Amino acid sequence: MAAPSEQERRTFRDRFCAQFHCAPHYFERRVLRQCFHRYAQWPCRFLLNFFPSYFEQDLELIGLLGQTRRFSDCKEQLAIFRAKYKPAGFFRGRLKIRASGRKILRLAKSVFHSHVLHRASEADES
Repeated sequence: MAAPSEQERRTFRDRFCAQFHCAPHYFERRVLRQCFHRYAQWPCRFLLNFFPSYFEQDLELIGLLGQTRRFSDCKEQLAIFRAKYKPAGFFRGRLKIRASGRKILRLAKSVFHSHVLHRASEADES
């Protein structure tokens, strides 16, 4: 069995930051901003700027996902988190003033998939 390449050892955080040109300490907030429900963008951004503790659970989840090295691990961590923290309350549950799990998965899939495409294009060039 071959040792994992440098690219395969990179975490979701590393890959996202490289792809979106952001410093690692901005990772959680950048992912969170990209994963708000579309119709809740404005209230979410307001709360993130003035009451960041409201998104503590979301930021915790994104931090956990940032440590994953494969998309399958990312999906597994999200499923565990969803089982542990059901959206409760009027704002998080009914109005969906929170990160969208579906958008987080789409983003993770695109970040991990872009790595595969990049590696395939490198192989085609050689």
